Amino acid sequence: GSGSGGDGSGNGGGFGSAGPVGPPPTSAPTIPVNGTGPYEPCGVCADNDQCGVLEDKTVEVPPDVAPPQVNETASCADLENICQAGFCQPELCEQLANGANEATTSDTTAITCGGALSCPICPADTEMTIPDADLKDVLSEYVPPETFEDATLTCATLEGFCQSGICGKELCDSIPQVVNEPCGCTAPGGNPTTTAPGGGSTGGASGPTEPPTISLAPTISPAPTYKANWNPCGICGVGPTPNPLRDDVPIEIPDNLAPPQVKDGSAMCDELEEYCQGGYCPRLTCNNLYPIREICGCPNFNTPCSICGAGKELTNAGGTVTLEAALAISGFPPTITCSDLQDACSRGYCDGSRCQAFPELVEGACGCQEAAPGLTIESSADTTLYRDGPLVDDNFGTEDTMLAQNGPVGNEEVASSFALVQFPIAENKAVIDSLKNEPTSLLCLHHVQNTEADRVVTYSVCAVTPPDLQGGIESLTGADVTYTMPADCTTGDVSNFDVSPNTEQICVDVTGMVDKNQEFVTFMIDNMNESDQPGDRFYTRFDSERRFPELRMYPVFEL
Repeated sequence: GSGSGGDGSGNGGGFGSAGPVGPPPTSAPTIPVNGTGPYEPCGVCADNDQCGVLEDKTVEVPPDVAPPQVNETASCADLENICQAGFCQPELCEQLANGANEATTSDTTAITCGGALSCPICPADTEMTIPDADLKDVLSEYVPPETFEDATLTCATLEGFCQSGICGKELCDSIPQVVNEPCGCTAPGGNPTTTAPGGGSTGGASGPTEPPTISLAPTISPAPTYKANWNPCGICGVGPTPNPLRDDVPIEIPDNLAPPQVKDGSAMCDELEEYCQGGYCPRLTCNNLYPIREICGCPNFNTPCSICGAGKELTNAGGTVTLEAALAISGFPPTITCSDLQDACSRGYCDGSRCQAFPELVEGACGCQEAAPGLTIESSADTTLYRDGPLVDDNFGTEDTMLAQNGPVGNEEVASSFALVQFPIAENKAVIDSLKNEPTSLLCLHHVQNTEADRVVTYSVCAVTPPDLQGGIESLTGADVTYTMPADCTTGDVSNFDVSPNTEQICVDVTGMVDKNQEFVTFMIDNMNESDQPGDRFYTRFDSERRFPELRMYPVFEL
């Protein structure tokens, strides 16, 4: 998907420019808050101590609950200040709490301004110089020893955990004073620091310095680019890996997929697992780990199943269930969200007894309902490609929206672009075959509403054949490939659909474009008529509210 606008802004980000990740941008100036408001103070993280303020994020605030300082949008840093000063209505506080706790359902509204709390382990304005120091004994008061079993808890490993949001507020507040000396936290210029009363730090004698190295525990300092900017993931799928992975199998990693610690194009399975679990792997890297599962020693998987049971679908992904010891899944917490549990069972972590027990256990919490006849497939990849302009060499495969617009050649403000969205067919072939005949197929997209526009635009969709590249369509740029309708449409068929500013969802008939004998089907979304007006955006599989593109297939009943 693509998150950069038709105005030519954005730097491409994502997969193609993963490389070393720099420090976060400086926050924009905040809205001044004068006095105290009439409401009870609240924060964007509510009571979630695993949450941190996403200071640079801008969110829309509904006018009926907007504080007097806010006009339509505000940065999360501003909202935190305004709400803590008592200017936020209880309804707004509730929406912020829903976002912080991921409690989004069809009956709730959420504004997400809080994310995983990321914190460094060294005091401010210092850097780590002894990344391999063992902290297990030092942290025994804060972290139960059994948490890490026989593994060595080094300064570098702990930094990875805390930067990726695992440590929580209490541990984040305590760690700098505890690890300052063993981790060699050093002020710029080479002077180790000691923690002064009140949490400050003072200079001291020069201490040992170790350069960044590729090791089982990713080294963080002194390179400022070694930053855990991504959500944790694992080679074997969701959740921690149940067993240690092989340390004698080198994996070749393309530069555009490599975590910043990988400098020579390869890493051992256990090294790569540590980097990805620590939050150093871009999302597109996480999505392409499955081919190495077997060679890296992932456990044998059971037959995938649905936690709601056959013929039912999950409707409350944010619900939680607590599994008793007999049903708990190795490597996963006993209290788990419905979406994570569904993901685990669909990836083969659940044996037969669990697959039989879960439908009754989770029915209420996960909102299990009778599924409509047919099959719904969520997109496995989506992106935006620019035909010309400054973004033609960038890829947008990890953004939460994709853009279709057909601007005039040379118009950098409305550069011509089209969207690609892909669905897995081979893994769903058995269900597709059961639908008999040629099923009716609908491509369903969620539109990003644009109330400032006042026009109806006709877009077109057809199936295309993308090049076979490692990284898939989400690694493509406009310099790699372009298509023209209908010449490049696989079947020659083109379907049209209209989009107005207030359109929320569109489903367009693509029957006849899906070849059930192919591994994937890839659709192109484009405007076949040139226009100097900005195009429209559609949500991708990275949308935080799960407004994913869907391919819906229904049986054709014979009379």
